[in-house]
Amino acid sequence: MSCGDEVRRMIMKRSFTAGEKPTVPPNEDHRSGLWSPTDVYIGEQFFNVVDGALYTRSNDGIEVVETSENSSKTLYKEVEISSAEILDSYDNPILLLNSEENKYIKIKNLTLETTAGTTPYTFNGTSAEFWSFYFMDGVNNFNYENITRTALFSNTNSTPRAFNLNGGGVTVNGTNVETKGITPGTALYTGMWEANPTLGNGTMLVKIWYSIETFGSNL
Repeated sequence: MSCGDEVRRMIMKRSFTAGEKPTVPPNEDHRSGLWSPTDVYIGEQFFNVVDGALYTRSNDGIEVVETSENSSKTLYKEVEISSAEILDSYDNPILLLNSEENKYIKIKNLTLETTAGTTPYTFNGTSAEFWSFYFMDGVNNFNYENITRTALFSNTNSTPRAFNLNGGGVTVNGTNVETKGITPGTALYTGMWEANPTLGNGTMLVKIWYSIETFGSNL
Protein backbone atom coordinates (compact mmCIF):
# COMPACT_ATOMS: atom_id res chain seq x y z
CA MET A 1 0.00 0.00 0.00
CA SER A 2 1.21 3.51 -0.80
CA CYS A 3 2.25 5.77 2.07
CA GLY A 4 0.26 8.63 0.51
CA ASP A 5 3.02 11.24 0.32
CA GLU A 6 5.58 9.49 -1.85
CA VAL A 7 5.32 12.22 -4.52
CA ARG A 8 6.30 14.92 -2.03
CA ARG A 9 9.15 12.72 -0.77
CA MET A 10 10.68 11.95 -4.20
CA ILE A 11 14.34 12.91 -4.41
CA MET A 12 17.34 12.45 -6.70
CA LYS A 13 19.39 9.79 -4.98
CA ARG A 14 23.14 9.70 -5.59
CA SER A 15 25.72 6.94 -5.29
CA PHE A 16 29.51 7.27 -5.19
CA THR A 17 30.06 3.50 -5.41
CA ALA A 18 31.00 2.09 -8.82
CA GLY A 19 28.43 -0.36 -10.12
CA GLU A 20 25.79 0.45 -7.51
CA LYS A 21 22.26 0.58 -8.91
CA PRO A 22 18.83 1.42 -7.49
CA THR A 23 16.63 -1.33 -6.16
CA VAL A 24 12.91 -2.07 -5.88
CA PRO A 25 11.75 -1.83 -2.24
CA PRO A 26 9.78 -4.53 -0.42
CA ASN A 27 6.82 -2.14 -0.03
CA GLU A 28 5.69 1.34 -1.07
CA ASP A 29 6.35 3.14 2.25
CA HIS A 30 9.89 4.43 2.83
CA ARG A 31 9.05 4.94 6.53
CA SER A 32 8.41 1.24 7.16
CA GLY A 33 11.98 0.56 8.26
CA LEU A 34 12.39 -2.12 5.60
CA TRP A 35 13.88 0.04 2.85
CA SER A 36 17.55 -0.08 1.85
CA PRO A 37 19.41 3.14 0.90
CA THR A 38 19.15 2.23 -2.80
CA ASP A 39 15.38 1.62 -2.85
CA VAL A 40 13.37 4.07 -4.98
CA TYR A 41 9.74 4.87 -5.73
CA ILE A 42 8.27 4.61 -9.23
CA GLY A 43 9.33 7.80 -11.03
CA GLU A 44 12.20 8.54 -8.64
CA GLN A 45 15.70 8.97 -10.05
CA PHE A 46 19.05 7.54 -8.98
CA PHE A 47 22.37 8.86 -10.30
CA ASN A 48 25.63 6.92 -10.00
CA VAL A 49 28.27 9.64 -9.96
CA VAL A 50 31.19 7.28 -10.59
CA ASP A 51 29.58 5.46 -13.55
CA GLY A 52 27.84 8.54 -14.92
CA ALA A 53 24.65 6.47 -15.14
CA LEU A 54 21.15 7.74 -14.48
CA TYR A 55 18.41 5.31 -13.46
CA THR A 56 14.72 5.47 -12.73
CA ARG A 57 12.01 3.02 -11.71
CA SER A 58 8.94 2.27 -13.84
CA ASN A 59 6.09 -0.20 -13.49
CA ASP A 60 8.39 -2.78 -15.15
CA GLY A 61 11.25 -2.30 -12.67
CA ILE A 62 14.60 -0.48 -12.75
CA GLU A 63 15.53 1.22 -16.04
CA VAL A 64 18.68 2.94 -17.27
CA VAL A 65 18.12 6.39 -18.79
CA GLU A 66 20.44 7.43 -21.63
CA THR A 67 20.80 11.11 -22.44
CA SER A 68 22.46 10.72 -25.85
CA GLU A 69 20.18 12.04 -28.60
CA ASN A 70 21.43 9.30 -30.91
CA SER A 71 20.60 6.38 -28.61
CA SER A 72 17.37 4.59 -27.85
CA LYS A 73 16.50 4.42 -24.17
CA THR A 74 18.33 1.59 -22.44
CA LEU A 75 16.06 -0.61 -20.37
CA TYR A 76 17.05 -3.13 -17.74
CA LYS A 77 15.35 -6.34 -16.66
CA GLU A 78 16.18 -9.22 -14.34
CA VAL A 79 14.64 -12.69 -14.68
CA GLU A 80 15.11 -15.31 -11.97
CA ILE A 81 15.05 -18.91 -13.19
CA SER A 82 14.28 -21.67 -10.70
CA SER A 83 15.66 -25.20 -10.76
CA ALA A 84 12.20 -26.48 -11.75
CA GLU A 85 12.22 -24.15 -14.78
CA ILE A 86 15.74 -25.26 -15.73
CA LEU A 87 14.73 -28.92 -15.56
CA ASP A 88 11.81 -28.19 -17.94
CA SER A 89 13.49 -25.53 -20.11
CA TYR A 90 13.76 -27.60 -23.29
CA ASP A 91 10.04 -28.40 -23.34
CA ASN A 92 9.05 -24.98 -21.99
CA PRO A 93 11.61 -22.25 -22.78
CA ILE A 94 11.65 -19.23 -20.45
CA LEU A 95 10.35 -15.98 -21.94
CA LEU A 96 12.76 -13.13 -21.15
CA LEU A 97 11.57 -10.21 -23.30
CA ASN A 98 8.59 -9.56 -25.53
CA SER A 99 8.51 -7.14 -28.45
CA GLU A 100 5.74 -5.45 -30.41
CA GLU A 101 4.53 -5.29 -33.99
CA ASN A 102 7.00 -3.42 -36.21
CA LYS A 103 9.56 -3.34 -33.38
CA TYR A 104 12.47 -5.53 -32.34
CA ILE A 105 14.71 -6.06 -29.34
CA LYS A 106 18.30 -4.80 -29.41
CA ILE A 107 20.43 -6.48 -26.74
CA LYS A 108 23.15 -4.18 -25.41
CA ASN A 109 24.48 -6.53 -22.77
CA LEU A 110 23.34 -9.78 -21.19
CA THR A 111 24.71 -11.52 -18.11
CA LEU A 112 23.81 -14.97 -16.82
CA GLU A 113 24.59 -15.70 -13.15
CA THR A 114 24.37 -19.20 -11.69
CA THR A 115 23.82 -19.93 -8.01
CA ALA A 116 25.33 -23.03 -6.48
CA GLY A 117 22.99 -25.90 -5.70
CA THR A 118 23.47 -29.09 -3.71
CA THR A 119 23.05 -31.34 -6.75
CA PRO A 120 24.78 -30.83 -10.13
CA TYR A 121 22.70 -30.94 -13.31
CA THR A 122 23.00 -34.19 -15.23
CA PHE A 123 21.82 -35.44 -18.60
CA ASN A 124 20.89 -38.83 -20.05
CA GLY A 125 22.53 -38.34 -23.42
CA THR A 126 26.10 -37.71 -24.47
CA SER A 127 25.31 -35.17 -27.18
CA ALA A 128 26.50 -31.57 -26.90
CA GLU A 129 23.47 -30.03 -25.23
CA PHE A 130 23.86 -26.33 -24.54
CA TRP A 131 22.03 -23.53 -22.78
CA SER A 132 20.75 -21.14 -25.43
CA PHE A 133 19.46 -17.59 -25.74
CA TYR A 134 17.42 -17.13 -28.91
CA PHE A 135 14.78 -15.01 -30.59
CA MET A 136 11.60 -16.74 -31.71
CA ASP A 137 8.82 -15.42 -33.92
CA GLY A 138 6.56 -18.45 -33.65
CA VAL A 139 8.05 -20.12 -36.75
CA ASN A 140 11.79 -19.47 -36.83
CA ASN A 141 14.47 -19.46 -34.13
CA PHE A 142 17.27 -16.91 -34.44
CA ASN A 143 20.20 -17.94 -32.27
CA TYR A 144 21.71 -15.19 -30.11
CA GLU A 145 24.26 -16.90 -27.87
CA ASN A 146 24.99 -20.36 -26.43
CA ILE A 147 26.83 -21.72 -23.40
CA THR A 148 28.07 -25.28 -23.58
CA ARG A 149 26.72 -27.79 -21.12
CA THR A 150 30.20 -28.39 -19.71
CA ALA A 151 30.93 -24.71 -19.13
CA LEU A 152 27.60 -24.01 -17.48
CA PHE A 153 26.76 -27.11 -15.49
CA SER A 154 30.02 -28.88 -14.62
CA ASN A 155 30.45 -26.93 -11.38
CA THR A 156 26.89 -25.85 -10.58
CA ASN A 157 26.84 -27.56 -7.20
CA SER A 158 29.96 -25.89 -5.81
CA THR A 159 30.81 -22.46 -7.21
CA PRO A 160 28.54 -19.64 -8.47
CA ARG A 161 29.49 -18.40 -11.95
CA ALA A 162 28.71 -15.46 -14.20
CA PHE A 163 28.72 -15.42 -18.01
CA ASN A 164 28.79 -12.13 -19.91
CA LEU A 165 27.17 -12.61 -23.32
CA ASN A 166 27.45 -9.99 -26.03
CA GLY A 167 25.86 -12.01 -28.81
CA GLY A 168 28.29 -13.24 -31.41
CA GLY A 169 27.27 -13.87 -34.98
CA VAL A 170 23.55 -14.55 -35.25
CA THR A 171 23.07 -17.46 -37.63
CA VAL A 172 20.20 -19.53 -38.97
CA ASN A 173 21.21 -22.80 -40.63
CA GLY A 174 24.75 -21.49 -41.03
CA THR A 175 23.65 -18.23 -42.69
CA ASN A 176 24.37 -14.93 -40.95
CA VAL A 177 21.09 -13.08 -40.40
CA GLU A 178 22.31 -9.96 -38.60
CA THR A 179 22.22 -7.96 -41.81
CA LYS A 180 18.70 -9.22 -42.50
CA GLY A 181 17.32 -7.99 -39.18
CA ILE A 182 14.91 -9.81 -36.95
CA THR A 183 11.24 -10.39 -37.60
CA PRO A 184 9.07 -7.69 -35.97
CA GLY A 185 7.50 -8.85 -32.73
CA THR A 186 10.15 -11.51 -32.13
CA ALA A 187 10.56 -12.43 -28.44
CA LEU A 188 13.72 -13.43 -26.56
CA TYR A 189 13.74 -16.86 -24.88
CA THR A 190 16.25 -18.99 -23.02
CA GLY A 191 16.52 -22.68 -22.18
CA MET A 192 18.24 -25.98 -22.96
CA TRP A 193 18.48 -26.54 -26.70
CA GLU A 194 18.49 -30.32 -27.18
CA ALA A 195 17.14 -31.98 -24.02
CA ASN A 196 15.96 -31.31 -20.48
CA PRO A 197 18.42 -31.99 -17.65
CA THR A 198 17.43 -35.07 -15.66
CA LEU A 199 18.60 -33.89 -12.23
CA GLY A 200 19.89 -30.75 -10.51
CA ASN A 201 18.85 -27.84 -8.31
CA GLY A 202 21.02 -24.78 -8.99
CA THR A 203 19.30 -21.52 -10.02
CA MET A 204 19.99 -18.70 -12.50
CA LEU A 205 19.60 -14.95 -12.72
CA VAL A 206 19.51 -13.28 -16.15
CA LYS A 207 20.35 -9.56 -16.34
CA ILE A 208 19.53 -7.81 -19.61
CA TRP A 209 20.35 -4.29 -20.82
CA TYR A 210 18.35 -3.64 -23.99
CA SER A 211 16.33 -1.23 -26.07
CA ILE A 212 13.18 -1.58 -28.16
CA GLU A 213 13.86 -0.38 -31.71
CA THR A 214 11.37 0.60 -34.42
CA PHE A 215 11.88 -0.54 -37.99
CA GLY A 216 12.60 2.32 -40.37
CA SER A 217 14.71 5.46 -40.34
CA ASN A 218 15.41 7.38 -37.12
CA LEU A 219 16.06 10.61 -39.05
